[in-house]
Amino acid sequence: MVCFATPGSGLRLRCAKRVAMCSSAGGGQRFDLVTLGNVVVDVLVPMAGFPVVAGGHQDLRGGGVALSPGGASNALIVGSRLGMHTSAVDWLREDAFGDFLLSKLSSLGVGTDGIERRPGQSLACVILVSESGDHTFIASNEKPTAQFDPHISSDSALKSLPSSFTSTISNANALLVDGYALDDLPFITLLGAIQLSQKHGCEFWFDPQAAAGTLRKTNKDLTEFLLSSSTGLVVTEDELEAFTSQSSASQVLGSYPNLKYCIVKQGSSGCQVAHRNEKDSALEQHSIQAFDIGDTYADSAGAGDSFIAGFITGLG
Repeated sequence: MVCFATPGSGLRLRCAKRVAMCSSAGGGQRFDLVTLGNVVVDVLVPMAGFPVVAGGHQDLRGGGVALSPGGASNALIVGSRLGMHTSAVDWLREDAFGDFLLSKLSSLGVGTDGIERRPGQSLACVILVSESGDHTFIASNEKPTAQFDPHISSDSALKSLPSSFTSTISNANALLVDGYALDDLPFITLLGAIQLSQKHGCEFWFDPQAAAGTLRKTNKDLTEFLLSSSTGLVVTEDELEAFTSQSSASQVLGSYPNLKYCIVKQGSSGCQVAHRNEKDSALEQHSIQAFDIGDTYADSAGAGDSFIAGFITGLG
């Protein structure tokens, strides 16, 4: 059983065991956390260290190159390990990577009924990991191509969703979308999923990740749509201003009345959490200290995804 707490603050976080009990009550399969898009394969390449220089050959460490579910899968897997019922909603390609992801997610306790298959090549991300735990991504989806379209009606967006998407999101407590998903996710699908989540009382969380700056500069209408539609926003300190044009989490909540939570990740220093008090909607901000994981640290790939899974687990 894993517990998250903020002693002395008004922000109440619950334990994972209670979350699992709540989600299984009332009959029928419900999900504590569902992600939309960005279920990809991580190709992990363990090497000696950076920089990687042309002609400067390195030996592979450990067991060599390995495949792992990546992207949104990280949050789903961690959430499942913390006691949540989780499920992916996405299209997987009809190739070996798609087969691998479907099988691996199922074996790790992640629901796959919200996954559709279609022809094409699966998205993959190559991650170079040094012996000290530093990493870099080689990916194709850090510049989102989704475009806001004001002419798409809510009704047509809802009708466009595959039945498996509709069934899964309708039974979710939280829907998480990240910036990487916007490269492969049509706006009509994004709109339909958000409308469906709002219709069924499901909280919509958005994490822009590396797409934060690009979204604000090239896709401001989509940025404003996401901010005004979100229940929770998760950013790093650098992403906060790049994505919101605000300098603090409290300012973001003040500008977007639909937002209940704005979380600013601060690495080893912990995080800042601004939220609306449930009783009177007053804005509160709390600083949550990180804890030292010592020698158990391996690398930071997927750390942000794991963090938000833990936070949503704690909220219950």
